[in-house]
Amino acid sequence: METENLIFSLPRKGEILSIREWTQSIFELEISIEGDNHRGIEKLPRPGQFFMLYPDDSITHLLGRPLSVHRAGIIGDRLALGFLVEEVGWGTRKMHSLPKGSQIRIMGPLGRGYKGEFERPLLVAGGMGIAPLYYLAQELDGRGIGYTLMAGYSSSEKVCPDLDTISGKVEIFTEDGKVGRKGLVSEGVRGLLEGEKHDAVCVCGPTSMMSEVSRIALGFGLPCQVSLAQRMGCGMGLCRSCVSRGEGGQNLSVCRDGPVFDAREISWQLLESPSIDICREA
Repeated sequence: METENLIFSLPRKGEILSIREWTQSIFELEISIEGDNHRGIEKLPRPGQFFMLYPDDSITHLLGRPLSVHRAGIIGDRLALGFLVEEVGWGTRKMHSLPKGSQIRIMGPLGRGYKGEFERPLLVAGGMGIAPLYYLAQELDGRGIGYTLMAGYSSSEKVCPDLDTISGKVEIFTEDGKVGRKGLVSEGVRGLLEGEKHDAVCVCGPTSMMSEVSRIALGFGLPCQVSLAQRMGCGMGLCRSCVSRGEGGQNLSVCRDGPVFDAREISWQLLESPSIDICREA
């Protein structure tokens, strides 16, 4: 685990600030947590890092739910975090029902995020994969770095409502064609790279989409970083429940070695089976 993660290496109590409804099943959960008693909050989590959230304290459901950071800020001595959640099982239903002001256990930030001195990156999001890339876009805005964000959705109802709050160029793809361009986001990547100059590609979304986008990006000679999704137990690489096979045959612990990897490290053929998005866990 990286050194800066140790400040939040143990679960602590967070307070529910708000639950913002996107759709009937998708919501943004805003939580605040206290800074470390001795060191205070020195920095925000990096885009691509995640937290483990524990919906209740019962022994019936011991495991946390890994959620990528969608937005983050500092309010006084507290860290305010926004998580994009899709209700898909008991844990996410429980979080959806928590009232404002209630407490929830949270651990993080964990894992490795997107990294690099970007000059003009291309960000490609599929579905709930918008969470870490929206946060990355906010960070790039703060540093005055230009970028293009391409976001794809299965339907217009699921489009992120905050895309007009970021400064970069935004292109939206929906399968029903009611918002943005009709089609898959991966279909637009090649044409965009042929017409625009970018120095890196950052991707998060379904495995098939990330595989295709990384293939296109590498074909243009661009470095490509992808955020893998996997079921997790501990979130720190101890339980080995999220191990995936790398391109060189090595075992990759998604929570500790990732979730963000260089696309060349990944054995995409072995990832074709369905996985659980790090932004949505049962």
